[in-house]
Amino acid sequence: MGTNFSFFSFKMGTDDDISAPSQDAIESARALYHSIRGALPEAVTDFESKWTAWQEVCQGQTSWPSLDACTRTDEFEALKRLGPKILPFVVFKLATNADHNSYGVFLYNTMEKDAEYRGSPDEPLVSDEVLRRHGKFAICCEGSDEYYDLVEMGPSIIAPLMVEYPSDIAGYWYEVLHKIIHSRNMGAYMVQKGALYDAWYRFFNGGADYDQAPLYIPNEWDEFILQRKISPGRAVTAMPSWAANWIALSFWAVGDEYTKTVLLI
Repeated sequence: MGTNFSFFSFKMGTDDDISAPSQDAIESARALYHSIRGALPEAVTDFESKWTAWQEVCQGQTSWPSLDACTRTDEFEALKRLGPKILPFVVFKLATNADHNSYGVFLYNTMEKDAEYRGSPDEPLVSDEVLRRHGKFAICCEGSDEYYDLVEMGPSIIAPLMVEYPSDIAGYWYEVLHKIIHSRNMGAYMVQKGALYDAWYRFFNGGADYDQAPLYIPNEWDEFILQRKISPGRAVTAMPSWAANWIALSFWAVGDEYTKTVLLI
């Protein structure tokens, strides 16, 4: 990919073993955030609006019954629904002002499923000091050397992929994104890449919830051509000559809107 960010890997130890992030790691988190903001400004604006609303709730109460009480709010749920695509934004907040944004570790932990890369202690978080330490841990581990190992790294790589996508619409970014989010390849024989880019762009840059990510459902003709499965009324022994001229209509679901994609099969 064109953008080059430098990251460092840290492993989980005891609370006292967690190192503060290096300046290089902090600058990398900052660089990635600003790179996303330059390519996909509406996504950052939407996140910042929801983040500010949540922080005002968290810091506006002086007598929360517990530190994680602010996660049981509508503002937290609005952020949580955005899903792992906003992980770089959360890491940026923790990196640049861990004291002010320390509640962000709760949001981070709802999105990072790999225990090795979470700031999840063995016992409940009971103090601001412990909360801040685990916030710093999230910065270090989200920016590991394996960060750009695409599918293996999972949803945390969605935002960097979307930064690269606009400059290479003819590429296969949509396949990687689909695999990461839905745990399977698209399974489409042929696609219109411009339409796919538009669908993914609206998902990331339009403030859509994570469960509204574009999902392709292979139709019978995809299976007929790619997997030699039985087509209605006939067995597949070889690809028929007329298959290249067949036009199949499929749909990409993005929230309540549907974008028609013509698959030339």
